[in-house]
Amino acid sequence: MVMSRLAECAYMVFAPVWTQPVTRLWCNQNCYRESINLVKIHGNWCGPNWTGGRKLSAEEYANRGYSWDSPCTDALDCACRDHDRACAHPKGCSKASDTKLIQAAKKLRLSTFQRASRQIALTNPAASSGVRRRNKQLLNLDEKAELVISAITLARLTRRH
Repeated sequence: MVMSRLAECAYMVFAPVWTQPVTRLWCNQNCYRESINLVKIHGNWCGPNWTGGRKLSAEEYANRGYSWDSPCTDALDCACRDHDRACAHPKGCSKASDTKLIQAAKKLRLSTFQRASRQIALTNPAASSGVRRRNKQLLNLDEKAELVISAITLARLTRRH
């Protein structure tokens, strides 16, 4: 098999970002994904083969009878949970469910001004530790939302329905 351009892109773009080892995505002409390691991106639900805080695909999670009511850590995590639930369908993930997740993640991103303001606030010695902590959390969520958008946009290219 030859590595597709899509798989090369996924490996080059995301391998440096992910903290856990990533297996190269080898695809045939139909872009069939053969292997990818667990990648927890955020919370209990965001990441390939990370469902409900477990190292399971969404389909495996559903087949084992786990509850889709397990808690989310925040709005991004809840959007990922909804996406996982849709991906548990026998046909797998759909472009429509990917689009919903992308739209939800985009709503959580900070504007350029907000991002700059939060970064500046982190350097303010007069700010309380609580304010600094909240700014760090918002910047972290912004980065995770951006990663989810990028990863799902890329995965969406392989969807058949």
